[in-house]
Amino acid sequence: MIKYCYYLFFQLFAIKRVDLSFRESYVVDPLNEVKLLRSLDHPNIISHYDSFTHNNKLCIVMEYAENGIKLLYISYS
Repeated sequence: MIKYCYYLFFQLFAIKRVDLSFRESYVVDPLNEVKLLRSLDHPNIISHYDSFTHNNKLCIVMEYAENGIKLLYISYS
């Protein structure tokens, strides 16, 4: 779930925060999600800009899709 959206240099970013203290209980390892996002480069896929940890939370900085999920927006427009 995207928790925060920020403007930086007139560009909107979304930040997904994942609590790493429950990492063993996740079906998919959150760090694998970061590796996958870094490797993808396509106009129909949300862009990954950066990721970092803060207070035992993984923060993934991504492109903000104004009308929801980018793939769904493209499919229905």
